[in-house]
Amino acid sequence: MFARLRYIHNKVRSPLQRRRFYQIGLPISDCEEIERHQDALLALYVQATNYQARDSDARCLHLLKIAEFLLSLNELQPRNLESMNEDRVRILYLWLQGYTPQEMAEDFANGGKRLRADNISSYVDQVFDYKLPWGFNALGIYLNSLAEERAESISPITSYFPSLIKYGIHDVVASALLTFGLRSRKVALKVATNYRHDVESVSDILFWFLRLKRTELVLMGLSGGQIEAFLVAQKNAGVQTSNETRTKYVLNLNFLPDATLPSLAVGDSLFMQVTREEATTSFSVHTLSGITLGSFYIKESIPMSWQNPENIEVNIDNIQQFEGGQIELRVTVTEV
Repeated sequence: MFARLRYIHNKVRSPLQRRRFYQIGLPISDCEEIERHQDALLALYVQATNYQARDSDARCLHLLKIAEFLLSLNELQPRNLESMNEDRVRILYLWLQGYTPQEMAEDFANGGKRLRADNISSYVDQVFDYKLPWGFNALGIYLNSLAEERAESISPITSYFPSLIKYGIHDVVASALLTFGLRSRKVALKVATNYRHDVESVSDILFWFLRLKRTELVLMGLSGGQIEAFLVAQKNAGVQTSNETRTKYVLNLNFLPDATLPSLAVGDSLFMQVTREEATTSFSVHTLSGITLGSFYIKESIPMSWQNPENIEVNIDNIQQFEGGQIELRVTVTEV
């Protein structure tokens, strides 16, 4: 590592360029190749804003455009599988559609080409499980830094790209379902099409996943065996989640000096209700006796779990009064 840093320092004169190359973690020749194509690559990342709203082919095409460049870099070349390179685009497309190596081999055979399933499996293990996700991660770091310098905005959805490649899936919700323990990529894709919310956070997807009922899975078209496997994964994820620290949010609620507040103490429980007309940006807070303390706004989207008061606990952590009479309540919102 030190030798690499010293080499970059001696080879690259610009401090800004050196910092970017340090961040990427690839050989300097690959770093320079990324730099030469940075405008086109940044455009692909900026254009990913509506990625999740696209159909499966459009999603795969978007990932393939980026992957095709990354797979041209020296460090990401497969070892002893160079003969597979000419078919890498088709292999990645099928991988993102949920195909197994055996199914890929059959697809190629139907097109008149013979590829061995074990070679495809080795290629998947070497390139999609390790090299390409690493490349996507390095590129994401570089492009986010570049976008910040140019005052451009890259969608957070791009942070999921390495996982999509690793799990062999084009849908962000489906990739989250696989991390929760679902085994079948095709089942994950089918279930993911029923997620009707914007992709804001993995915790929102987990909240939805844990509450799906057998009857809903039947309506989604899952077979009996698929439903049983899904329910097992759901149960295991629920047990694991209950044993982990529950998701908590800390909010500072500020009140003007002339605000009339009831008697409050640290540790008191409160009641929170999302304001209906602006469900993604505002909420109101009340005492358990029904007294309204006020309505508040936050810049981030309100987590889906907050929309049902029974799914959260709200407690006062701290009460502070400033000179001039302004009062600040620090409250913790905990998902139940």
